[in-house]
Amino acid sequence: MDFWLPKIESGEPDYVDKLAMKIRTEQGIGLAAFAAVFNQELTEVLMVQLGDYAKKHYGGNPWTLPGGGVEKGERPSVAVKREIKEECHFEVQESLQLAGWFARPYYQSRYAKNKGEIVLVFTCRSKSPAATATPSPPEIIAARFQPFCVHEWLNVPSQGTSEHSLQPLPKHWVYWADAARLALRENHMTQWSYATAADMAKRPDPIKPI
Repeated sequence: MDFWLPKIESGEPDYVDKLAMKIRTEQGIGLAAFAAVFNQELTEVLMVQLGDYAKKHYGGNPWTLPGGGVEKGERPSVAVKREIKEECHFEVQESLQLAGWFARPYYQSRYAKNKGEIVLVFTCRSKSPAATATPSPPEIIAARFQPFCVHEWLNVPSQGTSEHSLQPLPKHWVYWADAARLALRENHMTQWSYATAADMAKRPDPIKPI
């Protein structure tokens, strides 16, 4: 089995959690989990704006999907709900499904023994009012549901600041949110391995049914 891109037979959290945790333990690599939480109409997605600690890398405070590193022994689907609650004071009541399995063999996580990281992107449709999302400064300085338009978001610069409310917006967050919306619409999952950090700005293919 290629542990970076294993055969995934189900997008259910229990199956995904066990598979990812097994690979992490056996390979000594990093594991992270993020979530694209959409409204019922799939027109808005929950985004967070990182604090000043991230400014030096992007020339501004970047917007991302909520989530982060998975602690050892913690289930990824549980970890991402915990991160959302910590970052946004927003509680996800709905069941999650896997939208994307992304491998970063080049990445060295400070929490892992060996080089490499697997990033899981979960998704769901939320019934909770969008207004209940609030940030947790100084780590998170803004948290809100943003109107999602792939073409518009891809035109937002990944670095610096301007009049656009979502700048800077690294491209991989756009692609991951788009993959998540497709997963909710058509029950598809995106699986991809990035060779370098620069590849994160490229659209991942292919999209596979699960």
